[in-house]
Amino acid sequence: MSAPLAAARSAAVFVLAFLLPFFLLLAQQDIGQPTTSGDRGADGFKALQEPHYLTGTVTMEDGSLPPALVVIEAVCNGTARQLTTTDAKGRFSIDLEGIKTCEIRAQLGGYMSESIDLVSQLRRMFDNPNVGTMKLRKIGPGEGSSLSMTALKAPKDARKALERGFDLARKEKPKEAEGEFRKAVEIFPDYAPAWYELGRLQAAGQKPDEARKSFAQAIAADSKYVPPYMPLLEIAVREMKWREAADVADKLAKLDPSNLQSHFYGAVAHYSLGEFDAGEVSGREALKRDTQHRFPQIEPVLAAILMEKGDLAGAAECLRDYLKFAPKADNAERAQQQLAQLEKMIAQKK
Repeated sequence: MSAPLAAARSAAVFVLAFLLPFFLLLAQQDIGQPTTSGDRGADGFKALQEPHYLTGTVTMEDGSLPPALVVIEAVCNGTARQLTTTDAKGRFSIDLEGIKTCEIRAQLGGYMSESIDLVSQLRRMFDNPNVGTMKLRKIGPGEGSSLSMTALKAPKDARKALERGFDLARKEKPKEAEGEFRKAVEIFPDYAPAWYELGRLQAAGQKPDEARKSFAQAIAADSKYVPPYMPLLEIAVREMKWREAADVADKLAKLDPSNLQSHFYGAVAHYSLGEFDAGEVSGREALKRDTQHRFPQIEPVLAAILMEKGDLAGAAECLRDYLKFAPKADNAERAQQQLAQLEKMIAQKK
């Protein structure tokens, strides 16, 4: 292997290395920006008056209730994190701790709302902590659906058990909720939404093996039902089961092409498997979907892939974009060093 190519291989490993903690902790870590004395303010009275919770409602574009519980996410520095879910009437409440400088949005498989910038809302929130209504819109064509046809076939007793499970989960009674979800799938084993909700509860309870089985059961019952794919993908990524992650990511991307994270995780998984062509396709699709540059971590992943393919100029461009859109990232200095090394290698080849 030539010296430039050897350096490129080393550089690619370096880029992936400083991103891996993000991949593995995405669904667990608190990604809110750190609180500083400036954030709290010198005026103790002001801190006491600041709202600690926000409320709001989610509806479909036509004003109707969502067909399932909706995930409320915070997006901070390009990283998305699940905060809570709505109740059956689309209502939600979130704790503002650690997310006051972030954006929030609602997401349901196949649907997403516009983001709400909390910074611009903060002053108004002193008078009214309700952010209003976020409307879900269809986010692109695909073979999948956020609704499962199995729900239409479920017997009345199974549907009632699922509804009781929802209610108990909202009341923070996970053990009782799990019992109801299990009852629903015992009555109707092909009840995909019930398997999905059971898996979500198990994942939240740090039972990844059980959650994986439940999500797999949901997919087996209805392979076009989108919701279980993302949590199953996140489990595979955290456990670095790259073949499983790549397969699930590719399937999710086909079912819901507008799902940016499926393309991102697909790029990571294919890179880790040495499947650089497939990784580049996933990475470029992720960039295409990230029109507002809220997920700058895509750039270093694509840079690593392009380095492996010998496209040093393309890799350097990706790192420049990363530094442009995430100049204050924790790894910005290391990324700058990596870029300098790449530019030196490119100059030597001329």
